[in-house]
Amino acid sequence: MANDSDCQIISVEWGLNEEISSNLNVAPSIAQRVIDLLDQGNTVPFISRYRKEVTQGLQPEVIHAIKNRTDQLRAVIRKVQISISKLQLSGSKETQVKTELAKCKTVQEVDMVLEPYKPAAPKTLSGRAIEAGLDPIATAILLGTSINFANSCDIPQSAREVYESPHNVEDAVMHIISQRISKDINVNRAAEAACDLHPPWIITKKRNSVKMTEMNEAMRNSYETDLKKFDQYLEYRRSVDRILPHNVLAINRAENREIIRVSVEFNPIIRTKTMSLIENNFISKVHNSHRRLLDYASHEAWDKYIQTRLSRSIRLVTDR
Repeated sequence: MANDSDCQIISVEWGLNEEISSNLNVAPSIAQRVIDLLDQGNTVPFISRYRKEVTQGLQPEVIHAIKNRTDQLRAVIRKVQISISKLQLSGSKETQVKTELAKCKTVQEVDMVLEPYKPAAPKTLSGRAIEAGLDPIATAILLGTSINFANSCDIPQSAREVYESPHNVEDAVMHIISQRISKDINVNRAAEAACDLHPPWIITKKRNSVKMTEMNEAMRNSYETDLKKFDQYLEYRRSVDRILPHNVLAINRAENREIIRVSVEFNPIIRTKTMSLIENNFISKVHNSHRRLLDYASHEAWDKYIQTRLSRSIRLVTDR
């Protein structure tokens, strides 16, 4: 972990009380008073009961929401402060990252900004391709250069030693480009914005892999009790913008007890809008000879990375 001395000071573009005011529809001055009271060590019940004149009678659940959001935003500020030091960037890249980090209001957004600057793991297909020296080839293709994979002069010797054929080299480059597309902050923000406009669905289904014959009587009784308790969620579908906290709690419990499987289903429009941006920002800029390669890369980026990241993010948000 980074120490405080390792942190670089980056000022975020938003104020704590203004952000809480906007999120929770509370006056900025009242939000600041509640934050001050919490910072002084006062509990939510105490503030709600004995500091009504300061909070103008805010309900306990609102004060609790202010506390939670304050903790979340401060976690973002802390993560922003330590992140730039870990990356060890300099010059224009450092300036660009600092600018993007200053806009972040969630830990997930910070991770999204940092993602393009994290090296690919060597055991992944893209990491193996980068180790073989194909990263410059991927860059050249994205800049519009035509590469002849069958021409040994265009391909580094190190890559030709790892990959047996021009087709395999091309496939390896595709994996690098796929990773780059999936890490692009504009692509990820467009995908998240599309999710906001067209909320995905939380889908639950009863697990079919349970073998009753392998259970003793106590286990069977417990399992049958759980089936009755979570009956509503054995076949359940709800938009993430309409799912309620008690539903989330029940779904998580049923999943942890291996009663149900949980998945996230996306409106096809989300994929369409994301792929449209990838077309404009990546595919349209490459040489015609590489459009097919970019098509494959963009589909892999969505299917393997972007969709998975969105699903994980949605589960995190609904778990709060």
